[in-house]
Amino acid sequence: MKNLSKVLVLSSFSVFALSTSCYYDNYEDMYQYLPDESCDTPLSSFSADIQPWIDAQCVSCHGDVSPQAGLDLTTHANVAAKAASILDRISRPEGDGLLMPQGGSPLDQCKIDGFSVWIDLGTPNN
Repeated sequence: MKNLSKVLVLSSFSVFALSTSCYYDNYEDMYQYLPDESCDTPLSSFSADIQPWIDAQCVSCHGDVSPQAGLDLTTHANVAAKAASILDRISRPEGDGLLMPQGGSPLDQCKIDGFSVWIDLGTPNN
């Protein structure tokens, strides 16, 4: 009986120790304030990084033939001249009537960050 008591106490302690030692950390909760490492924003090239999404998201309305609001975004010079305004419009919260692209899906944060870096670099034509 004494041995059974020891085995029962030891088993109970082992189960308790094992069940409380298992802990699951959620990566998103632990590292929510770290920047998204999948974004490669430091090297923002106009021709490789910016012009492709401008062409895909903006040029249908802001092309060289009858551009809406008189804003033609088909050349580097035109995009560079309006870069601050473009950044303002693509950075607005969902539901804001001035968010661009109008009626389309908002740009992902990587593209917005890359555009901001490109502006900070002086809007190079690279």
